[in-house]
Amino acid sequence: MLLRGHYLTDRVMDSRVFWLKPSRSMADMPEFPAQMPMANLSKGIETCAVLDLNILNTFRKHLTTPPAERSEELRADVDAIKKILDVPGMYVAAGFALGEADEAYLDGLVESYEDFFATELPTYADAPNAIAPGRDRRRSRKYKSLPADDRQFLSSSYLALLKVHEILVTRPTASAEAMFDDYLEYMDRVADLVPGVETEVAKHCFFKAPGGKLDPFLSRSKAIRKNFDKGGKGEVRVDRVLNGARDIMYLRSAATQDGKQLDGRVQDTWLLTSDAGLAALCASIHFVPMGGERAKFTTVARNPSRDVNGYWRYVDGASNRLLAERAQARRGAQDFVDDAFIARLSKLALELNDRLTRVSQAG
Repeated sequence: MLLRGHYLTDRVMDSRVFWLKPSRSMADMPEFPAQMPMANLSKGIETCAVLDLNILNTFRKHLTTPPAERSEELRADVDAIKKILDVPGMYVAAGFALGEADEAYLDGLVESYEDFFATELPTYADAPNAIAPGRDRRRSRKYKSLPADDRQFLSSSYLALLKVHEILVTRPTASAEAMFDDYLEYMDRVADLVPGVETEVAKHCFFKAPGGKLDPFLSRSKAIRKNFDKGGKGEVRVDRVLNGARDIMYLRSAATQDGKQLDGRVQDTWLLTSDAGLAALCASIHFVPMGGERAKFTTVARNPSRDVNGYWRYVDGASNRLLAERAQARRGAQDFVDDAFIARLSKLALELNDRLTRVSQAG
């Protein structure tokens, strides 16, 4: 469900390392004083930093690059990461990132992850309920090769992004508004699911920001499109779409875990990334804690540029009307997203995966 949002004050894009709170009450990221994790612990709350694959790759690059050859950007990134993580009472979670990693370099990634904390953050201690990073999962960069439960986990995001790319490939001369209408029609009538975050991504992928100097909103829009529309043909393209779906699941997973109990402790969950496109997306749309849920309701951050632009007024109005109609039609319905529904989404994603592979290869 999409809720009316607040105006954003454009603080999120000031760095190359981003500390994000995907589930929050206001458009701006909450303040994070260094004493907060310990204050949380005194109230039975664990502060958890979900690390994405970009952060783990930064660890690896730092440790495999001789000190004299480390770039200023790499040094600055590591310093920013350490500033966030090197506070008492902070815990980290890297399981989703390790699950995303290529099998070919997984062992090296796990080793650098462990060595980074041993050498750069020696006072850090694992949470009492931590388990060793596993190496026994089947990993693949291809959706069709994933285990069934992983395909279902990614199905809604992957399906929505596949549809975005199919439209981009097959209707390159259509107006941005017409492209978005096609996306909404498919998600409503075929998928029977209109996910808020993925729909926000679709809006940005169909929008071409004007050239020249951009205001903060247009800069974020450009960053989102760059992250989720990397082009390519055939299997290269669908593999990149899967990467985009995994990016979205970082946000959704962090929001889902936020506020829940893990071994008796409520989780205060944040996301640490160096992905500017993911940070821009988290600034543009976020989950809103409401009714005991942390990842069910979303809201779009308002911005004067968005409010007055004809395209954005059109797509925001179209999606809001459709979501309102769907909410009214389902009033009182319970648990319509069950295992059979998710399995159907996964099947649709497999079909669209093959179709996009063919049409993008031919294009």
